[in-house]
Amino acid sequence: MKYMAIILLLLVIPNASAAIIQGRIYDLELNRVDNVMVEINTVPAQRVISKYGEYFFNVPYGDYTITTTAMLDGEDYVVMENVSIISDGEFSLDLFLFPEIENLEEFPNIEDDNNTLKYIIVGIIFFGLIFLLYKLHRKEEFYADDDKELNKIYSLIKSRRRITQREIRKNSLLSESKISLIITQLEKEGKIKKIKKGRGNIIILNKS
Repeated sequence: MKYMAIILLLLVIPNASAAIIQGRIYDLELNRVDNVMVEINTVPAQRVISKYGEYFFNVPYGDYTITTTAMLDGEDYVVMENVSIISDGEFSLDLFLFPEIENLEEFPNIEDDNNTLKYIIVGIIFFGLIFLLYKLHRKEEFYADDDKELNKIYSLIKSRRRITQREIRKNSLLSESKISLIITQLEKEGKIKKIKKGRGNIIILNKS
């Protein structure tokens, strides 16, 4: 009887933490990055050094933050990604190394202290902007393939190789909806890659 209890315990233990988080680590030119410290805030915390640009964690259910830091070409790069594990299985999460300053400069988060009126105002503004962007999109969609404007935006991206969509807007007289159409067109043509980061986008020039 004693041995049977031990066997049953050994069978149950492996199922207590069956979730696996794994992925690859890329720089902004979409190259895999080796020898990068990756940490997840389990208890105790787990840390690994990436090999072949990959990482791997075995975790129980819960909410976690994966933090990746690296020094590339004299710049500090950092990634913090939140992930929730609510079931067994394998979960893939690729990490892109962004300069630490760019992470902080992207669109600021709106904070509120349980202010109901602020929620209402933000909601009205949000839906108003959605409606306005929809109207602008319908007016401009027929001009999205304008070669002159498309080539101007593409030349700006080529000169930087990495630029936020917000910066493109600052360097252009075009509307936000027109820029979005052009970026979508360039992405379809395989000339660029758009990566969502926070509430903004980072545009990366694809390698020839």
